[in-house]
Amino acid sequence: MLETLVAHLPPIVCVFTAAFLQAITGFGLVIIAAPLLMFFYDPKLVVLMMVFLSLCSNTWQSLFVFRQAHHQTVFWMFVGAIVSQPIGFFVYDAITPDGLRMFIGVLLLISLIVMQTFKVKIPISPRNSAITGSACGLMSITTGMGGPPLILYTAYSDLSASQIRATCILFFFFNNIVSIATYVVGGAAMAGAIKEAVWLLPGIFLGVACGSYAFHRVSAGLFRKIIFTMLLGMCLYMIWQGLKPFVV
Repeated sequence: MLETLVAHLPPIVCVFTAAFLQAITGFGLVIIAAPLLMFFYDPKLVVLMMVFLSLCSNTWQSLFVFRQAHHQTVFWMFVGAIVSQPIGFFVYDAITPDGLRMFIGVLLLISLIVMQTFKVKIPISPRNSAITGSACGLMSITTGMGGPPLILYTAYSDLSASQIRATCILFFFFNNIVSIATYVVGGAAMAGAIKEAVWLLPGIFLGVACGSYAFHRVSAGLFRKIIFTMLLGMCLYMIWQGLKPFVV
């Protein structure tokens, strides 16, 4: 058992880093860990592993941040996400994933620059929450990354750092449940993915513990700078994924 754990040490370190940042900001586990884990595992297996690891991470954190979350926002975003996912399947079939990633990446990058430059504030409302949830659901199915719309929505609102973090964690918790149910119904080999992902759980729990400790020592200004940097990285990564077939 010890030898197996040591053999899994590199991917555990990758997961630890992603979980640490997610515990501080409320998002980023998949976008950081998935590309790194693909150096060690088959990409299709990584997708299934990350759904399970995300559920474990968000379940644990939700127990501690539930009261801090903006529950009405989570509800309407979840409704929007459920409604938009079937549409996402049609979009995925009609448009190439690489082109879609590049288009969404450019759109998000422009939105991020405009909102950062002009200090735009997005009002929290049921309508805006449902629209954001729809965008998250659509992106989850078509690109595998549903986080950017949610972060863009909450980070440029009047929510506090703790509310942003808690709202993201709680939304992704419910979203993970739906995703796993979808994969199981679709016949995906979740058992094999879970068997392998279990070895990486020490990285999840240690990363979340360290990140939660660090969050309480991060100022609001630094918190928003970290979010901006991670959002910018997400946008550039999506654009690169879209361009890669043409430049590699």
